[in-house]
Amino acid sequence: MPTNLVATPGQLQACILRVSRLSAACVPQSGSNNIITTAGLVSVQATPDTEEATKFERKNGCGAIAWQAESGCDKIKRYNLTVELATTDFELLELITGGSLILANESTAPTAWQGKVIGFASPGNDTACPNGVSMEIFTKATYNSGSCTTLGEDTPQYVRHIFPRAFLTPGDRAFEDDVAVINLTGYSTPNPAWMTGATGDWISAASFPSDSAYTQMFAPSLPTVSNAGAYGAMGGGYTS
Repeated sequence: MPTNLVATPGQLQACILRVSRLSAACVPQSGSNNIITTAGLVSVQATPDTEEATKFERKNGCGAIAWQAESGCDKIKRYNLTVELATTDFELLELITGGSLILANESTAPTAWQGKVIGFASPGNDTACPNGVSMEIFTKATYNSGSCTTLGEDTPQYVRHIFPRAFLTPGDRAFEDDVAVINLTGYSTPNPAWMTGATGDWISAASFPSDSAYTQMFAPSLPTVSNAGAYGAMGGGYTS
C-alpha cells in the first residue's frame, strides 16, 4: 500500500497556546470571555498515564518459568500535564484553573485601572469544580532542507497538539532573587464533545477521536494571539 502522508517533518519549539472554556456538557465555548490565545508559553510537559495489561506467570518447583500469559494490552488513560508560562495573565489563570478575577474599584484604584482586572485568586475549598478547558499547543514543523532549499507552499509549517479536556491547578511558586516561574499542573482526559473545537477549525474529514486524551495534526497556520496590539507580541487576555 503506498503512503498517504502529507509530510514527515521534525518538530521544534512551542509557539502558541490556545485555551477554550468547556461547558458543563464539555463542549468548547466560543465568544467573549471563553478563549485566550497567547505566545506567553514557555513549555508543556505531557506524560501518558498508562494502565498496563494484566500479566500472569507460573514457575515450577525449581524456579523456572513454566508459562507466561498476558490479558489485553496497555491502555493510555490520560496525560499528566505540567505547564510553564512566561507572562502573568490573570484572565488566563482564571480560565485554566477556575479561580476568580479581582477588579479594581471605582474610587481608590488609579483611574486607568478602574473596572479592569488587576488580580487573580486561586480556587479554594468553596470554589465549584471546573468543567475543564480545551488546551492546544502549536509547534513548528521542521525539515532537513538546508539553507538553499525552498519548501513548497503546501508543505506543513506547523503542528497542532490538542488536549481536549484539561484540568489544571496552580503549581509551586518560589519568591526569590530570580525570574518568577508560573507553573500549572494537572491532566487531560478524552472528550467526545470536543467536536470541531471552539474555533471550528478542525480540518479533518473524520470526527474528533472520542477516546483520545491527546491528538496532534498539521496546521496550515498559527492562530492570531489575543490583544496583540494592547499587550505586545505575547498577547493575552480574553478574545473579545
